[in-house]
Amino acid sequence: IWNRPLRELVHWYVEANQNVAALEGSIMLAHTATDLLAWMYIVNERQLVGARKFDGLPAAARLNRLLKELAIPNALPPELRHLLQWAKREHIADGPSALSSLRNWIVHPTPNNRRKFRGATKMVRVDVVQLALWYLEMAILAILGYQGHYVTRLKRDVSIGEATVAVPWP
Repeated sequence: IWNRPLRELVHWYVEANQNVAALEGSIMLAHTATDLLAWMYIVNERQLVGARKFDGLPAAARLNRLLKELAIPNALPPELRHLLQWAKREHIADGPSALSSLRNWIVHPTPNNRRKFRGATKMVRVDVVQLALWYLEMAILAILGYQGHYVTRLKRDVSIGEATVAVPWP
């Protein structure tokens, strides 16, 4: 069940991480990968929600459910200060909502969405990509049962030692 979807989401993760399609493409690729991972874990693996119900949920709710199930924080990380400031102005409460909002504003280019998207600076977009990739990394580690330390991408401009932290789940 996991073979092909895992290959696809790792491919999207790598492409998003390499910024092959600019920040906008990275946002869409990382968002797609988180959505696929949420589907595979919640619907297929754990069977916590039926396919129809899951498909009817907004993308942010699907990602929030995955993070909750895996004990990964959904709060906007304080290290991503550009994202925090922007989210406060836009009244966006958590990371999944920030990622989904930006993705939706790209994919659904109404005049209002284009205006909102232009309000997200390059550094906000960089922060959103980093957050989405972090969600993927944490979810994969959690699903694999990893316990221990890792080098977080959320802490920038610090030594590897300072960026090495324990996984967020018990």
